[in-house]
Amino acid sequence: CKNRPFDTPEELLLVRGMTQEIYHALADYVTVFPKQGILQINFDTASPLVLTALARAKQKILEEVQTGDAQSLVEKIIDYRDGEDNAEFTRDDRVVAMNEMPLNSPERNLFLAMSAHRRQTSDYLRIRARGVEQSYGAVSWVEAIVFRNDLSVLSWHRN
Repeated sequence: CKNRPFDTPEELLLVRGMTQEIYHALADYVTVFPKQGILQINFDTASPLVLTALARAKQKILEEVQTGDAQSLVEKIIDYRDGEDNAEFTRDDRVVAMNEMPLNSPERNLFLAMSAHRRQTSDYLRIRARGVEQSYGAVSWVEAIVFRNDLSVLSWHRN
């Protein structure tokens, strides 16, 4: 054990009990960025799974909040941000606003606790590109993590 932050997500495979199956189920939802400071999550774009993980982690430290409250809060966040058409990443999407959603007291407390990790914009972007060579049908994927401020490529790999 190096007793330091991970340099790549693949280092999870070195953790006792981690299997290839578990890793592949988690791979799209974990990151090693930022290297310093605390993890910040953009509530407006984070996946339901990431929001659920944060909600459940915070729920455990709030006595009045139950697992059901964490799940219902995440559902309300997703429903609210998806707008009237209930589809993500469309023109009617909304910025998540606690006071605009019908939250009960435990959900409101949980939202406030989660907000310590909230970020309005994402500093780190995952970009995936798929290339196809037409005549042979060869397919290749390239994935990169880019730092938004200066567009520097922090990591990349090709599948």
